[in-house]
Amino acid sequence: MKSKKRLIKIIGGIVLIIVLAFLAVQYRIMNVVEAENLVYSIHSQGWERYITYDMLSDDLQEIISEEEFSDTNPQNRFRMYQKLENMIIDTRPITKFDSSTHGYKTPYTEFYEIDGKKYDVNFRIDINNHFGKMEIRNFCCYIY
Repeated sequence: MKSKKRLIKIIGGIVLIIVLAFLAVQYRIMNVVEAENLVYSIHSQGWERYITYDMLSDDLQEIISEEEFSDTNPQNRFRMYQKLENMIIDTRPITKFDSSTHGYKTPYTEFYEIDGKKYDVNFRIDINNHFGKMEIRNFCCYIY
């Protein structure tokens, strides 16, 4: 009788561990899917609608102020992009982020005309989702 109770406890413990592992994997998958949906929205409709200043990593917030980030004047926006030009802060491989705009065949691009010169600005935005909070790890601009 005693060994039967022990066996039931062991089986119950194993089932509990399996259920918890399944839930953890499912939660992780949902975080990645949410980050991928955000990147899809950014790629199709622009980052301004979907990224807030609070989503930027602390490293990015040290480089650009909230005022710069929120300024929609084309010349000021272009200056912010110049600050972020070719700047990869988190050097991990793309596969280590939950999602990235870098994986698309055609990069997310904005077009500017400043002082009579035309510029294309391509973006690499790398995102991690930690416990439901999106964090922008890289917001790199390539200006052509």
